[in-house]
Amino acid sequence: MPRVTFQIPDASTSILLSAMTPADHRDMFAQARTKTFSAGQSIFVEGEPGLDVILITEGRAEVSVMSASGRKSVIAQMGPGEVL
Repeated sequence: MPRVTFQIPDASTSILLSAMTPADHRDMFAQARTKTFSAGQSIFVEGEPGLDVILITEGRAEVSVMSASGRKSVIAQMGPGEVL
């Protein structure tokens, strides 16, 4: 069986990753795939089912909601090691 190695992005800064065992990390990352998003691109849309877990490894993500009047409100800024 080939040996697979990977590096977990700063697990100490992520509540989710720091609570996992090395075996949990291996299982999760064995199923992971890399995806790149453009600046301003929506990752999730409010009201749609969330089927993915996104671990931010580079860059920043803005979490926002739209008010009933159509005004965008930023509720969080997220970066490397954080999970959406």
